[in-house]
Amino acid sequence: MKIAKATSLALLALALLVIKSATPAQTASVPPGDGDINNPWLISTVEHLLWISDETAAGNDFAGEYLVQTQDIDASMTSTWFPDGGGGYLGFPPIGPTSIDAFAGNYNGAGYRIESLHINRPAQNRVALFATVGQSGSIGNLG
Repeated sequence: MKIAKATSLALLALALLVIKSATPAQTASVPPGDGDINNPWLISTVEHLLWISDETAAGNDFAGEYLVQTQDIDASMTSTWFPDGGGGYLGFPPIGPTSIDAFAGNYNGAGYRIESLHINRPAQNRVALFATVGQSGSIGNLG
């Protein structure tokens, strides 16, 4: 009986480990730089984009700050971000989701692309990578 119980617990632990490793994590990562025109935030990963999204949602509009993309970004992993409760996924949370949280920084794509970005938020207005850009904000040079 003890062996069967131990085996069952071991199998359960293994199953949980497999499920956890198969569930993608959405972890924002602070990019190098400080936002100054001479030391812009250097955006090179989808985790950096998520950091921008998280920051704008928290009230940082990036006004007067500079962000430069340094390479093409594969955002295909966003297709399994943030379960919607119905078997699908919401995907990437837009940067500047409302007029109150609008992005007001200067984003320079430097000719690079952001590919395979997934956003599925049917209950939300303003659905795009940069959902709301303030008057002083600019988005340019995306490939």
